[in-house]
Amino acid sequence: NEVLSFLSYHITVSNYYLAFFLPFMTFLDYRRFKLSAFLQLAVWVSIIGIVCFLFDIGNLLSTVLSKDEFPWQNYSGCFSSVSFCLFLLPFIKNKQKYFVVVAFGIITLLITVICARRGATLTIGIIFLFAACLYAKNISNKYILIYWLLIVGFILSGFIFYRQQSNALFRNMVQKGTYDSRENVARYFEKDMFNSTDIWFGRGLNGMYYCPQHEIVDGRYKYVKNRYAIETGFYHLILKGGIIFAVLHVLILLGAVINGLFLSRNMVVKAFSLWILLSLIELYPFGWPSFSIKFLLIWIGACICYDRIYLNMNNEQICQILRIQ
Repeated sequence: NEVLSFLSYHITVSNYYLAFFLPFMTFLDYRRFKLSAFLQLAVWVSIIGIVCFLFDIGNLLSTVLSKDEFPWQNYSGCFSSVSFCLFLLPFIKNKQKYFVVVAFGIITLLITVICARRGATLTIGIIFLFAACLYAKNISNKYILIYWLLIVGFILSGFIFYRQQSNALFRNMVQKGTYDSRENVARYFEKDMFNSTDIWFGRGLNGMYYCPQHEIVDGRYKYVKNRYAIETGFYHLILKGGIIFAVLHVLILLGAVINGLFLSRNMVVKAFSLWILLSLIELYPFGWPSFSIKFLLIWIGACICYDRIYLNMNNEQICQILRIQ
């Protein structure tokens, strides 16, 4: 049944219907939200991810030679769901067990670079940068210079390794790094949407735009005339809800970022604001809303950043409330 297939696809795939209804989960009372279960989950997901990588490493290396597809989204999606715990690392007592999350992040970064996924690589890089800045607040002035020198040294070592392997392990990234694969899609989207009154209120959750494409799927030639989504996150919001919806989305989250960074008295709220800021940065390369832990943390974080009670707490108080230990 085509109707049932259509509905099941849009309901079960995390980027469609459920993604746009996820913010309403905050009405279940975000004040009851605790982070203890999430922190435990992050460790186990990272361990499972590392074990899967050990079994998958042969397939990953074969993508360099044969250009076969590798399920990089599985690793990237799992890490993005648990990486917020790196922002909370300064407030966690037993920090050692969370180094497995750092290791999983480095592995995921390696995978996205090998598979030439520029947007995912940028996101992971920003996650590590924001986490490093937050952790720097936990370093005494006596050792802060050494801390940043180690960070810079690690980045330079990674860059040198990348240059050395640019014609071997990372040749996919070198070949695709300057190629704009979305220019044609964006041109069709702008021509269709920007010349229509739908630009203001969008075309709904089932909305499509004209973009003829052809590809080979499972050995068969497939021709697509209209598309349900566009990779650029901000354009995707315009497609579904128009410029008014997209601008409101940005303004609400940007207000939360400003409140969290400049009006809060504790670092946990600042961590939430940086997590929200990351989602706004992602709206250019991709940044689709999704029904996921990542976006649940974004919207709960937005509620916390607008709540004066959380803004006025100190680090000890908010860690106790959110069970960060």
